[in-house]
Order: sequence, then C-alpha cells, then structure tokens
Amino acid sequence: MIRLFWLLMLAFIPLRIYAQTNDSLLTLAENALFKKNFLEAIQYFQKYIGKNPNEANAFIGIGVAYLELKNYDSAYYYFNLAVNIEPNNAIALTSRASVLILFGDYNNSYKDLIKSLKLDSTNINTYTTLATYYFLTNNIQKAYNTLERALIINPKSIDIYLSRAALNMQNDKFIEALSDVNKVLELDTNNVKALYGRGTIYKYLKEYDKAMIDYEKALTLEPNNGEIYVRRGILYLEMGEYQKAVEDMEYGYKLNPDLKFQTENFYKEALDKLK
Repeated sequence: MIRLFWLLMLAFIPLRIYAQTNDSLLTLAENALFKKNFLEAIQYFQKYIGKNPNEANAFIGIGVAYLELKNYDSAYYYFNLAVNIEPNNAIALTSRASVLILFGDYNNSYKDLIKSLKLDSTNINTYTTLATYYFLTNNIQKAYNTLERALIINPKSIDIYLSRAALNMQNDKFIEALSDVNKVLELDTNNVKALYGRGTIYKYLKEYDKAMIDYEKALTLEPNNGEIYVRRGILYLEMGEYQKAVEDMEYGYKLNPDLKFQTENFYKEALDKLK
C-alpha cells in the first residue's frame, strides 16, 4: 500500500507556468504557487484573469493550485477551460490529461497526451504523465521506454529520475530505484521527494538506520509534510516501536487527512500491537 505514494510522483505538473513575466499579478501568483501558498495563488490568478479573460496559462495556474490542494474536480474545470481557450496549448493538454488519469479516464487522457507530444515533443511533463498512463494500463515496458526517451531529451531532469524511481519501486526493483533517487540527490541534495523516497527504499531493504536519517532530513526541510510522518510511522512499526509509529501516523493524518485511507491498515496494526 505504501508504494501507492510513489505512483503520485509519476504524474508531475509544473509549479512554474510562465518562464518570465513583467506583470506584477502574474509574478505574485507564480511566487505563491512556487511557495505552495495555493489559495493565495488562486486569488492572484483570478485577479489577472479579470483583466485578461483569454489567458490560458492563468487558468492552468489555477488548475495546478487546485490539483495540489487535491480538489480534482476544480483542477479539471480550469484545465479544461485552458484547453477550450487554446486547443493547441501543450501544457494545458498535459495538465488535463493528468487529472483524467486520476479520474480513471485513460482513453481521453491518452488522446490529450499524444496531441500534446505532437505539439511539443520536448515537454518532460508530458513524458512522465504518459509513463503514468502506460503503467496504469499495464504497459510496463512502454512506461520505461517513454522515460528513456525523455532522458535523451534532458539527461539531467530530476522529474524523470523521480518518475523512473517510482516505476522501479512499483515493480520491486529496489536497487534500480535507489540508483535513480541517488542521481536526483546528486543534482539536488535537498530534494525532499528523493529523500523520503530513498528512506522508503531503505525500509524495504531493511536498512532502517539509513531510512531514518533520510526521513529526518526530509522533515527538517518540510516539517509540515504529513506524508513523511506517515512513512516514518510505518518505519517505526516495522522496527517494533509501536507508540512512535502511532504518534507519527496520527500527526501525519492531522496534516494530510487523505493519507489515512491509503495507510489505515498500518495504523490499525500499530494500535493492535500496543494493546
């Protein structure tokens, strides 16, 4: 069940929509999005849209914020508006495809992704999202091939290595996954996803001390990330430290209630062990 976390890393939407802009509202919106102040970002994008109602990228920005907030219906609504405004906007198509995947609408997601690639064959996000599609439709080799194509385009892309690490984890290729997250950490020593991803890999490899070090470093960088607490709680469970396991998982659920549905069996096991 824990490896479902990794699946979410396969579909990646950028937190930067505009390469550069001189518009103050867009600058504020982009900065808020990058800092993960998603509600604030939505407000700035909406103000900008009030003055520029046909700016597709602003609608994408709102969609990204809602996606991060896990409000998938609203994310789809704004991504779809962006596509309606600019049918040949590759980012809008890929963004809409990512939500369609979450909805389980694989056929329409695939159509968006193929069209997006025809419009822009260098968009790394499209390749990682397409890999997600292939994985979920049991085309594992095509998922790997898609990521290999992306690496040819950008051999230093953190997102591709994270995606391939996720795919390797899903297929029990822990050593290969470890190699991929280590590559990410060579490129960015403070990459939080790579740190807690590596912690999870170490857990599966029974290298608990190394896993704990990675989780704790990740928490120093993102102390309000509920997923890291839940992962560390599951590590404590496997180490036989049941009280710490319960405390970590409960705190993680407090920060991100959606995590409980995915990991409740671990939580119940820890509670049972305490009795």
